[in-house]
Amino acid sequence: MTAFWEGKTSPWDESQLQNFGIRRLEVPVPFADTGGPANVYAIENGDGSLSLWDCGFGTPPALAHLRKTATERGVDLERVSRIFISHAHVDHYGAAEAIAARSKAQVYVHPMDADKVVAPSDWTAVLYEHGDYMRRLGISAPEIEDMKRGFAGAEVFAPPVAKERLALMEEGQSFAFAKFSAEILHAPGHSAGLVCLWAKQPNLLFSNDQVLERVAPAPFLDLSMGEGKTKFLSLVEYIASARRFADMPFDIMLPGHGAAFVGHRALLTSLLEFYEQRGKKLAHLLSRRPMTVRELVGRLFSHIDTVRIWPMLSGVLAALEVLEKAGQIERLEEEGRFLFRLA
Repeated sequence: MTAFWEGKTSPWDESQLQNFGIRRLEVPVPFADTGGPANVYAIENGDGSLSLWDCGFGTPPALAHLRKTATERGVDLERVSRIFISHAHVDHYGAAEAIAARSKAQVYVHPMDADKVVAPSDWTAVLYEHGDYMRRLGISAPEIEDMKRGFAGAEVFAPPVAKERLALMEEGQSFAFAKFSAEILHAPGHSAGLVCLWAKQPNLLFSNDQVLERVAPAPFLDLSMGEGKTKFLSLVEYIASARRFADMPFDIMLPGHGAAFVGHRALLTSLLEFYEQRGKKLAHLLSRRPMTVRELVGRLFSHIDTVRIWPMLSGVLAALEVLEKAGQIERLEEEGRFLFRLA
């Protein structure tokens, strides 16, 4: 995720959350660009049990922090009967199996992200499997090896969720809680199966990483649907979802990172402008000569390291796919590399 704005929103008084049976818990995130700790929302159910909207990392330190914070806030994780996974990124679902194993909770996820939580990606294996594709993006063999070393051990963030615990949730599905009912909104982009939860009364949107106050949701390079015509076009999908949400009458955002806020329309307008400007910058660079994704990463970012190169590649490729979809650029393949040029 990339920080890029301030002053587009207004804070909302979170003390009101308890009126709706909601408590926000925070779990530290060891990544600098996420926008702060991951939010876990504990929601009271009508039968006295609890639901969790997201649950943070699954590492022992993260779980210990969540349990300590939950106890301090009067949240009994043993009473959790439902865990809703907003999307299959480790900082949002990693603790699901550990919590559900103790409380016997059912774990809800969108069908497009279900396989990812049952069998989380081994990123080193992904790089082996798609090494040729990475080379087509212009990544050198030493850089691929550096990324493999950088991803080693990432699986500890999110142990797989037992398949028998899973239930699927889709667009338009409704769930009842103690003090409100809410509807699932599918918003693909940041993840193919990302969903938000909309409580029309009191008009709260659990927006997770679809709408964040201070950072742009990263369009991750997702090869789970293949590399070619079936590839998931993360930013193409995200822009469509963002435009849809900008037209919806939400009042209060409960994001995946950071405090509650109001003002989603101005924020999303700014976000869409940000992506439009990035596209124009890439088109300007391509007006000089055709380039690979890796070359464009080097021209957009001043500092590149093993940890950050994956989101940088993801963001540049996703922006190129938007331009490609719009017919502004075209893709060639020369000497085993993709070259992008103005159409």
